Amino acid sequence: SVYGQKLDETMDKWPLLIDLDGMVGADPSKWNAVMEIRTTDDDPDASEAVWTDWHEAATGDVAARAYQMRLQLSSIDENITPIVARAELTVDMPDRILSGNNIVVPVAGKRIGFDPPYYGLTGVSISAQGLRFGDFYEIANKDESGFDIVFKDQSGTPVERSFDYVAVGYGKVHA
Repeated sequence: SVYGQKLDETMDKWPLLIDLDGMVGADPSKWNAVMEIRTTDDDPDASEAVWTDWHEAATGDVAARAYQMRLQLSSIDENITPIVARAELTVDMPDRILSGNNIVVPVAGKRIGFDPPYYGLTGVSISAQGLRFGDFYEIANKDESGFDIVFKDQSGTPVERSFDYVAVGYGKVHA
């Protein structure tokens, strides 16, 4: 094969690879990708669910039953398109803490309800008061809506006592 060569076109006159669009991507001032969010307090699967307008996702407190996210991609150059390899939105439900102090539990026991119920209950701590030697308590039916407690003496007979509690979880279940 035969070809011509320009003698003054040497490698030191070539552009740097980092300066080439094809090597490092398109000029970011010519395209954009924005994550948007909208919410509803309705059942998201219901056809009559009412959704908020789409708006740009930002750090903040957002309370809703359901969320939808989308990416809005744009370009001011018809030869450039944003390419999404991965999108991520982090949602953190802050801890919710409920407590009660000096609650008297009658011999029949007592139901402690969480109003509104937690979406997720992570734990309940009990601090019993006025226990006598051998007294103990039993917790039953513990879930996101509350728990049952009864105090018993060393022979297993229910007795009246008092206690404090702290419940920790996240979210709220709305009726």
